[in-house]
Amino acid sequence: MREIIEKFIDDNGQQLLHDLGRLVAIPSVAPVSPQPGPYPYLEPCAQALDYMLRRGSEIGLSGENIDYRCGVLSYGDGDESIAIAAHLDVVPAGDGWTGDPFSLRVEGGTLYGRGVNDNKGSAIMGLYLMKFLQENQIPLKHKIQLILGCDEETGMTDMPYYLSKKKAPAITLVPDGEFPICVGEKGLCEGEIISQPTSDDSPILSLKGGSASNMVPSSAVAVVRATGLPTPACGDITLCEKDGQTTITATGVSAHASTPDAGDNAIGKLVDYLLDCALVEGYEKDVLETARDLSCTCYGEGFGVACADETFGKLTCICGTIKKDEQGQYAIGFNIRWPMAIQGDVLKSAIELCCGDIDAKLQLNLFDEPHYVDPEQPAVQALKRCYEQVTGEPCGHYVISGATYARYFPMGLTFGPMFHSDIEQMPAGHGSAHQPDEMLPLATLKKALAIYIDTIAALDGIL
Repeated sequence: MREIIEKFIDDNGQQLLHDLGRLVAIPSVAPVSPQPGPYPYLEPCAQALDYMLRRGSEIGLSGENIDYRCGVLSYGDGDESIAIAAHLDVVPAGDGWTGDPFSLRVEGGTLYGRGVNDNKGSAIMGLYLMKFLQENQIPLKHKIQLILGCDEETGMTDMPYYLSKKKAPAITLVPDGEFPICVGEKGLCEGEIISQPTSDDSPILSLKGGSASNMVPSSAVAVVRATGLPTPACGDITLCEKDGQTTITATGVSAHASTPDAGDNAIGKLVDYLLDCALVEGYEKDVLETARDLSCTCYGEGFGVACADETFGKLTCICGTIKKDEQGQYAIGFNIRWPMAIQGDVLKSAIELCCGDIDAKLQLNLFDEPHYVDPEQPAVQALKRCYEQVTGEPCGHYVISGATYARYFPMGLTFGPMFHSDIEQMPAGHGSAHQPDEMLPLATLKKALAIYIDTIAALDGIL
């Protein structure tokens, strides 16, 4: 079997790169929320899905387009299924690329292009796994499915939609991380606290900080109707006076919401300074104190939900955005990642209590419970054996603070396609998912394909 797999990968290498190149060329960036009309995630995402379903049909697989929310390619006809779930949407290209982000480049055995790692490379890997099964007519008890989503990077509304229409697979592998095996993901909560309008004569004319609720903000700016403010004790705050107004700028260090201690929250610095200046009283002061509580701590102290467990570690909580609009209302954006040490309803009640203290409205945009699969499960042990057979390396397991499609499936496990050594070799600020010059070693993609072919056969035998 090993020789057959290796020959298949060698024989199909050029066509695999051609298919990946065609997919990378589609700038399939999904909108923040589903749109009305035939293409809920816009036409480029629909084009990417159409391409994959068409290629699957050419290979001889059965395919289904589920309202352009997602699609599925299938091999076999068992009552139960084993699935691979990958996504076709990508984050915007951004700046800093050394080449065209939507043109696949192969340099020194490495693939470059937006989505090669996250997650179009994995989608193509899944397609060629299915091609291997089809060409060799591998007899399996289970139906094998490749589920293709189009909204992973924004709202992840695609997988709940899929599961509202289709039966959940017996096990779902998600190639959207690192080998070996991710068995758990922290709970995710993201939302905004919307205050009541503040006084029309407030000296704070505008206030804005951060660009995304899931990032520790590196800057925050306020314009106040006042001059002669005290010199900030913090060296990361600057003052600029003009025409009876002062622009106050706070500078911090950006970091992902899952690792807030690696950052330095600019909103916390700005709000703390404004409160020290005693510019406002009453309701607006209460709102700013709430913002300070959330932005000057990072483990849930502001909501009174600090906790930890052995599996996931500490709950993390950041204030990622703040904005005062023209009506004087504040919107405070937050992101919480919580372990199994706290129940979802307890967490939600604590957030609602905090909002009630300032008569604010709570808008929850995301609220997903933690996801965890017992590593002693037979399926997880089968994955470990397959990984060790192909790589010759011991296979452990880990948990993450981020989110993948795995959390939506009862038996969802993130499994590759990258190896930690791949990530260690990337230059700072380049090469990783969401960064410029996103990259994936071709050898890694081929190795992951071999691991997945072996894994599907093994899982079919034990489930």
